[in-house]
Amino acid sequence: MEDILMEQFYALMKEDTNYKTALNIIYMLNDLSQYRRDIIYNEYLNNHKPFERIDKWDENGTYFIYFQGIQNISESVAIDIISGKKGTTLRLFDLKQLKEEQPIDLIKIILDTIGLNDFSKKGNFYCKKFSFPEEEETFFKYLNNLLYKLEEEKKRIIEKIDKK
Repeated sequence: MEDILMEQFYALMKEDTNYKTALNIIYMLNDLSQYRRDIIYNEYLNNHKPFERIDKWDENGTYFIYFQGIQNISESVAIDIISGKKGTTLRLFDLKQLKEEQPIDLIKIILDTIGLNDFSKKGNFYCKKFSFPEEEETFFKYLNNLLYKLEEEKKRIIEKIDKK
C-alpha cells in the first residue's frame, strides 16, 4: 500500500508546479508555530489584564508578566504560552520558585481560588495542553477565561495568600 501511494506521490512531484507547491507548503508548515505565536501576541497586545506586559520569546513563545494589583507577587506570577506543531501549551509558574524554593505553592493557591484545577504539574510549571488545530478556538476561550478570572478574583487571591 505504501509503495503504491509513494508511486502516485512521486508521479505528482515530477511535475514542476506540484513540486514547488509542496515545497511551499513545507516552508509554511515550518513557520506556522511562529505565526500562531504572533496571533496570540497581537490578540492580547492591547488587552493583557491583569498582567502589565505581554511579550514574545523564542520562535514560538509568548508570555504575560507582572500580575498587577497583588503587591508582593506581581513580579512572581507569569504565564507562558508555547505554540508547537501539534498544539499549544499554557503554563503558569512562579518566577521566584524557579530561582529558589518558596514556602508556598503560589500558583496552586491561585488556581484553587479561581476554580481552574485542570492543570497538570510538571516541575515548577502548571501546564494545560491544547491540540492543534482541533482545540485552537478552545485555547483562546480558555485563556480569555483565565485572564478574566485572575482579574476578577484578585481580592480573594490576596486573602488566600495572606492566610498561608
